[in-house]
Amino acid sequence: VDFVTNRNSLRHLLRILRCNNGGSHGPGAHKGKNHRRGSFNNPSSQPFRIDIELVGSKTILLNRWEATDSEPLFINSYGFNFENSFTREALAVSSLDRSGESARHHRINSYDFGGLKMVVRSEIDACLPASHSPLTENGDESMSPQTPTIQLSSSTPISTPFGLTILPSSNQPVPQSHLIELSTVRTSTFPTWNAKERYPQLYFSQVPNHYLASHLDGTIDQINKRNLHSSPEIRFYAPIMEPKLRMLRKLLELIQMEVIRQACQSRGTRKCFSLVYLHGQLSLFERVGTRCLPDEAFAMFEI
Repeated sequence: VDFVTNRNSLRHLLRILRCNNGGSHGPGAHKGKNHRRGSFNNPSSQPFRIDIELVGSKTILLNRWEATDSEPLFINSYGFNFENSFTREALAVSSLDRSGESARHHRINSYDFGGLKMVVRSEIDACLPASHSPLTENGDESMSPQTPTIQLSSSTPISTPFGLTILPSSNQPVPQSHLIELSTVRTSTFPTWNAKERYPQLYFSQVPNHYLASHLDGTIDQINKRNLHSSPEIRFYAPIMEPKLRMLRKLLELIQMEVIRQACQSRGTRKCFSLVYLHGQLSLFERVGTRCLPDEAFAMFEI
């Protein structure tokens, strides 16, 4: 494995990339002496930090870092209420969640990204019921509530030396084709699909379904359902996005090579790193402090 990461870190890195091609300049446009076909700095992107660890001989862990662990929710969005109203918690999850709070659901995917073996974790908003196929007879997806056949696990929980508890389940994993990303937008802007943000979100998590609900002051009046592999808007945008994805692949390779190089110079001393993007500049720093995983977890990569 080359990278173990979360979707958020990949989206951060993608946003800072700029692609310049012939189509972006009209006839006679001045390109300037610094014109290149691409660069790894986009001044309009927001600052971010990603903590990095090298495990084994080449595997890079990208760990999400935020300035605060939690913050008040003051977002001008109806997304959470849309999710609560149009979905329900799976019975198997409800039986395991003793906190009384709504759980977050994640999916971990492994795929080849231009020759790099990626393991990517992403949050999942919803899924189609197990008794439904992704497409109905008329070609439309359905979110109508059904009670799937669920066998609650009675297996003994598995404890790891580093504090992770694994609850085995006899249920089959939800098919990737059933996963859904949910979004909301005001009715006035509904015809416009923000492909620049939404396409990478679906691509990195390999979630094939995007449900966009339009609302008028909080009242949902329409839901547009798009598929990553078949919707015209997404198929149109995929080739446009390809140059930036190629640049991201190159950037990931450069990060991997530099972290390995610096680790080799440490003469056996484990180093931690942080990747910081600030004022249009992406920099790699050596980090002093705790590692992102316990030593027992890191030892699993040395096998």
